[in-house]
Amino acid sequence: MLWEGINYSSEKFLPNGTPKPIPDNVAFNRDLFDHYKKLIHIRNTTPALQSGDFHSLLTDDENQIYVSQRYYRKQNVLVVLNNSRDRQHIQLDFVDANHFEDVLNERSMDVSDEKLRITLEPKWASILVNEKMSP
Repeated sequence: MLWEGINYSSEKFLPNGTPKPIPDNVAFNRDLFDHYKKLIHIRNTTPALQSGDFHSLLTDDENQIYVSQRYYRKQNVLVVLNNSRDRQHIQLDFVDANHFEDVLNERSMDVSDEKLRITLEPKWASILVNEKMSP
């Protein structure tokens, strides 16, 4: 982790010791720092991400999509990852919920006809949380 207020040397060598043609500037990145803070906050405030059971729901190597589910008590969390360089349109069938809050992207998502449809930008994710109501 690079910290604010510290001056770092440029990265002049590759991991194998070969000199880089152009050294990389090494500096604190506020956007990346804020993103990690947000992810930490989501984990710390979402019990299913701390103690929940884990299941892989979808592994699509061709499109580089991975979806996992964690649940704990009445909380259901889907983590949807797009590792490709393309925007992906993902459909999850037979989702046991009517509504999710995407706490990473700050949006609401509804399930229609037992299908959840998600569009993800390249190299991005969604963290979808559903709080099941008591019957």
